[in-house]
Amino acid sequence: MDEIATAQSGATWTTCTVDTGADKPLRGVVKWDKTGRIGFAVGVTAEPGKIGRIVGVVHGCVAVADQIHRNVDVWDNDGLWVGQFLENPDFAIAPRPAYRLAPGFIDGSVYVDPHSDNVYFVGRGVNNDPILRIDGWSGWDQQDGMVALR
Repeated sequence: MDEIATAQSGATWTTCTVDTGADKPLRGVVKWDKTGRIGFAVGVTAEPGKIGRIVGVVHGCVAVADQIHRNVDVWDNDGLWVGQFLENPDFAIAPRPAYRLAPGFIDGSVYVDPHSDNVYFVGRGVNNDPILRIDGWSGWDQQDGMVALR
């Protein structure tokens, strides 16, 4: 295991490297429940360094640095990929360079303002450390039940 983050629910996420005996080890994100059972493993990739360190757990989701694409991937509590932090930047608010993370980006952190519930991401840029407000947490509709494939 490389990184560990724990949510208020008691769930724990880890990043890990798995040696498969092949040329490249696999990297992934694993969620464990509070009893120590694996809930899911996601993001498994043979791209070295794609799955970096956990930058935070926010609104039941885990955010993980992707140093190859210089972004942050997010998975929800059920292991579904939600998206990336900087996939839809608002260039009317700030120019393109403000959203560019540093080469070799491997860290950052997430902060939730307890007064406003706004989510902020502090990254590492080129000659700056951008602080960006991340939105898109509302309006989610979780469904359950059987799915029939035909």
